[in-house]
Amino acid sequence: MAKSFWMKDQKGNFSNGGDDTFDETRDYIGIRLQQGVPLLDRDWNELEDLRRNQDRIIRKNYLGDGTPDNGFAISQIAGKVDDFTISKGRCLVDGFEAVNRADKTYKSQKDVPSLTIPDGKRTDTVYIDLWISEIHGTDELKNDQDIKMETCARHRVEWKALVNETGKPLDPVEYHHYYQIAIIERDGKNIIAIKDLRTALRINPLFGALTVTDDERIGIGTVDPKRILHVEGGEIHSGGVNGSTAGFSFANRDAPNNGAYVESGADGQRWVWYAHGQAACLWSGNDKLSVDKAGNMNLSGGIAFSGSAERRVYGDSRAGSNSVILKGKWDELEIKGRVIDWTGSNLHIGYQNDHKDDFIYIGYGDKRIKGLEINHGPVVGVKTADNVGLKLNSADGGGVIYGYDMNHSIFLRVGQDGTANVTDYHQWGAHRFFTNGAVEAQKERMRITANGAIGIGTTDPKRILHVEGGEIHSGAANGSTAGFSFANRDAPNNGAYIENGGEGQRWVLYSIGKIARLWTGNDKFWVDKDGNVGAAGNIPNKSDMRLKTDIQPLNGVLSKLERIRGVSFVWNDLCKSLGCFTGQREIGLIAQEVKEEFPEVVANWGDKGYLGIDYGRFSSILVEAVKELNLTIKNLNERIAYLEKKAAIK
Repeated sequence: MAKSFWMKDQKGNFSNGGDDTFDETRDYIGIRLQQGVPLLDRDWNELEDLRRNQDRIIRKNYLGDGTPDNGFAISQIAGKVDDFTISKGRCLVDGFEAVNRADKTYKSQKDVPSLTIPDGKRTDTVYIDLWISEIHGTDELKNDQDIKMETCARHRVEWKALVNETGKPLDPVEYHHYYQIAIIERDGKNIIAIKDLRTALRINPLFGALTVTDDERIGIGTVDPKRILHVEGGEIHSGGVNGSTAGFSFANRDAPNNGAYVESGADGQRWVWYAHGQAACLWSGNDKLSVDKAGNMNLSGGIAFSGSAERRVYGDSRAGSNSVILKGKWDELEIKGRVIDWTGSNLHIGYQNDHKDDFIYIGYGDKRIKGLEINHGPVVGVKTADNVGLKLNSADGGGVIYGYDMNHSIFLRVGQDGTANVTDYHQWGAHRFFTNGAVEAQKERMRITANGAIGIGTTDPKRILHVEGGEIHSGAANGSTAGFSFANRDAPNNGAYIENGGEGQRWVLYSIGKIARLWTGNDKFWVDKDGNVGAAGNIPNKSDMRLKTDIQPLNGVLSKLERIRGVSFVWNDLCKSLGCFTGQREIGLIAQEVKEEFPEVVANWGDKGYLGIDYGRFSSILVEAVKELNLTIKNLNERIAYLEKKAAIK
């Protein structure tokens, strides 16, 4: 077989025993012809191989796989599930260009296997298989117009669009080149979806100018884009470079780390403008500004004005009474109108100027307080003796919300107008939350104690989070959506707290000494940091005859065991990287050897298809091996007895 850099075997009439002399590891870039020496075909061919390989390296390493003109797009044919269309165009595959000069179907290709229809769901991968062929004997190579003989052979790029229906990685063939272009999701006779895997060609990733990744991310100034569009640098700019023409900029003039990507920078390092819940938000550490679809704006901080010039913000009528005037100093803030009025050093918010019994009152100067009091009714003023931070009152004195200073607590409850002698639910040092209508019918639903314990359904939480009831649940109440539950479906005493219940009443999952333990009365189950598992009782496997069918005996197990080795070993670094390293010598079997003889006790694990052995089920094999060995011993004993008896007769 003649050696070639481009194909498995070349059949032309070449010198050097048919072998090419090109070797890319020698790093040649050209050939220089000398005078007075033979000119051989292998020199000419090596020159061509050097040129071709240089072109391929540039395309492969600096452009990558992909299409410049939407070539090789895969699309469904209406009414057909065993065929599809391949669009015309071009595509680079491992540095070689595949050209489809006209739209074609999968079936129209020569010598491709028929597509199968799965019984259920299946994911198929469409890929380009490209290779180089050697051309001889065609009419255009025979030179019938003059010398009537073939001179030089030709190389041609060949390709097919094929389908991998196995779900497993391709087993590559030498001298073939592959590129995945689409995924077809099937469910029986239906094509559910076709996902495009092709990429546009990237430009010079060596210098980080522009990169398009396989998962459709674009990087400018980076070869590792973290988002759909990722620009490394301090500024995105349009218009003149010096700002002399109109345009816009997105910039970080500080440019920490020269504008390098920071996933979660400190406040002010990364600013994100995003949309969520029909609102636009500006984020840096947290949301600083949000605008909803109705135009309402929310700021997490205040608005600062520089200079002494008057700042004005107007409503619908610039000269009308409904205006807000912001001047250079905050004590000159003026809010005019029938609804809001700033008078002297006080702010009044009322229905109209001549009806000041119904307003929000903020005192200033000699009447300065530590917060805000909102009243409804004839009583307006400041209860300084209460040390109030925030207080909302109804007309009859039934408190709605009380808020105290930093040395005390916040209390939340709902009062009722017209109720005399309203019960004071306040308790120093705790936050309590009530619902259920009128004051006399209110029930406490949640409490946060002074030591930080949270109780839901209980007024006396025993732990950091204590929930009274039978179940903690996420998702829909009827379980129709995804979620999780922590539940005691028995719920003794209606789910009330039991510190030390009997076995099975309280289950506790806890860790101590780097071991996770499950407790009820005592430890029932545990797992250590190395993955070793223990249980206080048995861990049975299903084995009831009533659950089985097609029961068959195991035969010939001794001879199969002869081909399986019991070994001692130490787990290697690969095993350590997967978290199964114990740091000590182990004993066991080789899973590949066991699989050849008893595949039923071997299973795959991990995404790389590593093999594992169910040693518990292996015991059934050993039982039958002992029985076979016992039968052999029995037969030998009978044979020995017969021979001894026969010898005695002689």
